[in-house]
Amino acid sequence: MDLDSRGAEDYDRKKKTYKCTEKGEHKRTPCEDEMCDIIASIALTEAALAHILNAEGEKLQKAVEVTSDVCRLLKVNESVLETIMNVTHLEHILFLKLTAILKNKDMKLW
Repeated sequence: MDLDSRGAEDYDRKKKTYKCTEKGEHKRTPCEDEMCDIIASIALTEAALAHILNAEGEKLQKAVEVTSDVCRLLKVNESVLETIMNVTHLEHILFLKLTAILKNKDMKLW
């Protein structure tokens, strides 16, 4: 069932979710709701990190366009490298979060 075919009475405004009311579906427990919220926050963080990496790539491209000074290019490269290292660290933390949630739910990542 898609979200558009659900009735307004099935929408929980406080949690911004729909109740499962179709035959064979079940209502999510508070724990499942929390797990879904954490997974959603991981996805949003991943999207933000993708934007950061894209911006760093653009910064590097712009630096190559505007200057031929090797020292300046190395400084920009060092800055980009530091950002990539920080993003990698955050990616590892997000991976650990996700595996912990899936382990709680007896699911496997692959």
